[in-house]
Amino acid sequence: MSEIGRCSSCLMPRSTRGFTFDERGNCPLCVEHARHPEAVEDPAAAARLERTIAEVRRRGTDAPFDCLVGLSGGMDSVYLLHRLTKRHGLRCLALYYRTPFTPPEIHENVLNVTARLGVPLVEMELSREEHRRVAADFVRMWERKPDQVLVNLACAPCKLMHREMFRIARLRGAPTIVHGDNRFEHANIAAGQLRTNALDRYALPANLLRLGVLATRGAATLWRHPAVLRHSGLVFRAAVLYLNPYTAYLRLRYPRVHVFNYFQDGTWDERELDAVLDELGWRMPAGFHSKKKADCTFAHLKNVMSQASTGANYLDCFYSNMVRLGVLGRAEALARLEREGRPPEGAIAEACRTLGWTPDCVRK
Repeated sequence: MSEIGRCSSCLMPRSTRGFTFDERGNCPLCVEHARHPEAVEDPAAAARLERTIAEVRRRGTDAPFDCLVGLSGGMDSVYLLHRLTKRHGLRCLALYYRTPFTPPEIHENVLNVTARLGVPLVEMELSREEHRRVAADFVRMWERKPDQVLVNLACAPCKLMHREMFRIARLRGAPTIVHGDNRFEHANIAAGQLRTNALDRYALPANLLRLGVLATRGAATLWRHPAVLRHSGLVFRAAVLYLNPYTAYLRLRYPRVHVFNYFQDGTWDERELDAVLDELGWRMPAGFHSKKKADCTFAHLKNVMSQASTGANYLDCFYSNMVRLGVLGRAEALARLEREGRPPEGAIAEACRTLGWTPDCVRK
């Protein structure tokens, strides 16, 4: 994987659609970062996190649980659950959705991790067949006319998990939802994603701005792909009501359920994460080259589709973010991208089998 055709500072490909590179070969994200550097470490973050954890514990005083945690079985959710139980001593309830694209090893990870940590597990009652059918429909639309918006809409059923988190937190007596989204995961090529790192992505202003972006792109999507109307109800819920755990709708609908992003102040340490996974006996699915996105075979098909639609993919964004924020050298990131960047053929074949479809981008 040559570095020719990549940003001079990070690893974003020059082929990334919608990105204009400056005369030095820097992508717009690096240009913005140079103007408004984002600190990797905030000296006040640890104290803020401890205050937040103390507040979570206080809210849970007379409740069956201190908090609810969404558990996919992937590396980040397992790391978060371990942090909350072992480091902070919180009484957690784990909530899990076994999607049509969850590898069997990941399902076993969920069962083993919760058993080892002594955390009760609740499985969401969402229709896996409906999820599969919707994803297959959007993949077919995408093949007829590639569009990154369709790539992301294929994951619309997953957004229903945000609603279920609030519903089950209220039902089972967990006054706080702890969300684990680290800054390195933000992919600025995604449909509806803001092309900036300067905003708090979950703050009200950012959510309102994102709604405007989605409304504009949504209208254009309907013009190009009228068949999306078949799923208009789901698309509205996924893109507006349940897009993330911080939407105005969820805040108003469940005012007594609080939510916070642990990694906004808590450090995401890759070496510690690897040690935690080893301690808990976490297994990577057979044929995968990386722990990242190991909890979903469709994520790897989506990566291939994103590469075809936008000229970049999730791993380009992930490692570029790590380089830009100074936690990984560019040469090391490029070497890791070389090792991990190959699409796992087994995962993609399994996703295609589940969908009952093999897109041209894979057949080629």
